[in-house]
Amino acid sequence: MVRKSKLLGMFIGSLLIGYSSVSFAYNLDPYGGHWEKGVDYTYSIASSISDEGVDSIVLASDQWDTIRKKKFSLEYSGDRNKQNNPMENINGENEVFKIDMGTSQAPANARWKYSGDIITEGDIILNSSRNLSNSSKPSKTAYHVPSIMVHEFGHIIGLDHSDNKDAVMYVSPAGTVKYQLGKDDINGYNAIDW
Repeated sequence: MVRKSKLLGMFIGSLLIGYSSVSFAYNLDPYGGHWEKGVDYTYSIASSISDEGVDSIVLASDQWDTIRKKKFSLEYSGDRNKQNNPMENINGENEVFKIDMGTSQAPANARWKYSGDIITEGDIILNSSRNLSNSSKPSKTAYHVPSIMVHEFGHIIGLDHSDNKDAVMYVSPAGTVKYQLGKDDINGYNAIDW
């Protein structure tokens, strides 16, 4: 229903304005999931991730905390977890960890657990078999960790992929540096039914 309303709103908006430069390209979690309003999502980071990787992950989560009038908070606990088994990832803890998922898989994935439509746990898995880089200027074949992590934290919050190429929630290729939120990302965040 939300998606139909969004599409109808885009059509009517285009008619009223006379052009389609006003678009709502963000997409919310297809299952309608989100965290409770006012929750502090506290996460740990795997001990197998380098200190530079930790800095990249914290930089990424901090991007979402820059939203004015935020309804949700992402906080690094300062703890390092020993998570290394994907079968153990639903354990009541919010974790960022790294495992080898193979080169045919994405550079990172988000997984979450629901209770009704409320997300109660969210984990992010970095794929160690992909070329990951913490450098501010990664090679064309490397995935920029802050960029992929801000994208994955967006999934943890309750956003799906965006159709807007300027959004961090747009699926970008290797070599892309895009970790600062765009207007579409913020609009998507504000559209979540907190």
